[in-house]
Formats: sequence, structure tokens, C-alpha cells
Amino acid sequence: MTIIEAMNLREFRGIKECEKPLRFSKFNVLIGRNNSGKTAILEALFLFPIPFGTYFVPLFGRPKISIIRLLHWSEASLVYGYSGTAEINIWLKGVDKTIKYIVNDRGNVRIFIDGKEMNANDSFKFFSEILKVNEKNLMNFSFFIPNDTRLMRELCTEIVKEKTWNYLMKSGANVRIVKELISKVVRDNFTEVHVGPNNKLEIRKVIGDKVFFIDVADIGDGIERVLTYALSLEAVQPKIVLWDDIEASAHPGLVKVLLEWLASKNWQVILSTHSIDVLHALLDIELEDIQILALNKDEQDTLKYRIYSLDELEEMFKSGIDIRKILDLI
Repeated sequence: MTIIEAMNLREFRGIKECEKPLRFSKFNVLIGRNNSGKTAILEALFLFPIPFGTYFVPLFGRPKISIIRLLHWSEASLVYGYSGTAEINIWLKGVDKTIKYIVNDRGNVRIFIDGKEMNANDSFKFFSEILKVNEKNLMNFSFFIPNDTRLMRELCTEIVKEKTWNYLMKSGANVRIVKELISKVVRDNFTEVHVGPNNKLEIRKVIGDKVFFIDVADIGDGIERVLTYALSLEAVQPKIVLWDDIEASAHPGLVKVLLEWLASKNWQVILSTHSIDVLHALLDIELEDIQILALNKDEQDTLKYRIYSLDELEEMFKSGIDIRKILDLI
């Protein structure tokens, strides 16, 4: 399901401007050198639809701006040159309206619809109507997964709280996630995740007629991250998933299974990667409605990009070309 069709940035983070608006499909993979704008794109998209600092993101327990601010040194870093304002323009599929966010160097965000400024109440009403979502679920609509251990630990703390965990157990997510993601890539007979006596996530392991409960943090960073984030997504049920450095700490086999899992959901997915394993996995699982956005910035910090299909990616690999090494040609 494609929701956000296009976005344009001006003076947001390290991007001075975009050569042309970024265009998105249902499943999108951002590649590019360090400081090419991958994380900035995800953070800008995360502000959609409700960015105001008085409304909290489920599980994170913070406003969106505060989450982004934790990943950087101050609110001023949201704006190119650390002063003034940044502009984010978003176009939705099937919606003939221009949505603009103006962010200043103090972290304040204003929303304009077709040039008219909207207050918080009007924004909730507007987005609820066009997205066909209950107003109370608008803060769940987009969910950002940064490559940040501190925030991952905070998500763990929130997941195990009674209300959230009861929902996950009732939905069967604590069993389903292990079956769909973990059991496919490990030899251990893991059966489910549960909350241990110290309010920590534990995974149930069976050896013969014996049962062990192992702290999730003790079975490897990759599995811990995937379990935590997958459970978070099951709890929040967003419509747009934004995942930075999806390959972090994960074995290529786990990355492939994770990509398949994400593609099986009715979510618009936009993720970033530096890994050749991710690109190879995309070819192996033959996703539909997918594109690779190769990013590059010129000396004036103008963001340029080119969209590649899976067929083009496959032809490059067959020709011995690593797409990550031709970004200067964009």
C-alpha cells in the first residue's frame, strides 16, 4: 500500500535542496554514501502526519521531534546551517493537496495544507479524514526505527508493560514473531517470547524434554534487535515503517527473512542500508512494487537520486557491478 507518493526537502538536516522530489512505491530501499541523506529522509517522513511536540509516539513515550533530537545534538541540527527554517513537502497518493511542514531551529513545526496553516485540532481532523484513520491512531501512523541501542532498550521497557504485553499475547505476536523470523534462521528450538521475573524479554528454548528461558539480550544483538522491533511494530500496527540501517548486527539470513516479513505486511516500507547482503536478498525474495533509490549529494548539498528496479539491480550484479560504487554517476 503506497501512502506517501512523493516528498521534497529544502534545508532539512544536511540537505540544502532536492534536485527533484523523491518518489516512493510500496517498498523502498535507500542506498548512498555516508552523509548522502538517507537518515534525513527517514526522519522527515517520520514527522508525517502529526509532528507537534505535545503529542507522544506510542511506545517511545516522546514527541517525534524529541525522538529525532535524541539522535543528534540539538533541535538546531534539524535545519541546514543550524539556523532559520526547513521545509518538507509531501504528496499523498490519490490526494490532490500539498502538505507542507515548516521546521525551525528550535524544533517547532507548523503544518500548511494548500498554503493554509493548520492548528493541531484541524490537523488531526484533516489527516483522519484523508487517511481514513481514527484520530487517536494518527500518532501510530508512521513508526521510525533508528539504529540506536539506547532507544531500542527503551522500547524493550515499554513492550513488557502490562497493557502492551497483554495485547501482544492476545494477538499471538509473541509466538508468531519467533516462528516467522527467528526459527527460520537458527537451529535452536525457540518457541515463544515472554516477560521474565525481572520484566525483561525472555525467549523459551526447548531441548528434548527440558525447557529453558533465556534473556533475549544474551542471544545476540541481531536477534535481540529484530525481536524488539518486530514486537514493537506488532504492538503499534503502523501504516508506514521507516527503518534506518536495517542490516545492523544481523546475519544475512536474518536480514532476508526480515525483508520477507516486512513485505508480507500491508505497510509502506522505506528503509536504508549500506549492505550488499540486503541488495542480494531483495533479488532472492523477488518483491513486488519495490524500488531502490540511489542517493548522492553534490558539492552544494543538493540531493540527487536515481531509481533502480530489481531487474536493473540484477543486471548490474550479473555484470559484476556493485551499485553502491557508482553513486558518483548519479
